[in-house]
Amino acid sequence: MGEDKPTYQTFRLYLRQPLRLYFQNYIRLVREERFHGRLSVNFLIWSVLATANLIDTLVTYYVFANGGVEVNPAMAFLCTKFGNISLAFYKGILLGVLLILLPLIKGFYQKLLAFTTVVYVILVFSHMLRF
Repeated sequence: MGEDKPTYQTFRLYLRQPLRLYFQNYIRLVREERFHGRLSVNFLIWSVLATANLIDTLVTYYVFANGGVEVNPAMAFLCTKFGNISLAFYKGILLGVLLILLPLIKGFYQKLLAFTTVVYVILVFSHMLRF
């Protein structure tokens, strides 16, 4: 994995470019890794997390439609103050920020992201089974 350094130094230069070029260069770097490097793993973890968030949002809206309430105090506040759409908006913002930061995640933080994703997927599927 000694080839990672030049790639990530180059990537930092891409951060100064507009967002469109950022994502084009990110995809190019993943392809250069041939889908076996850290960026590819991070993107796979992010994809699983994004899918779990989408399923969680759909299950939550289903629960709301059937008279359920949000028990998470932070999300309950957002839903009360800004409506149920704030739930999807909030999750979208967090996933977008995480997507931008993916190239910088490595080592302990990559393991933490993977662990958090696994826990979240288990939580989402347990909610799906209850409703």
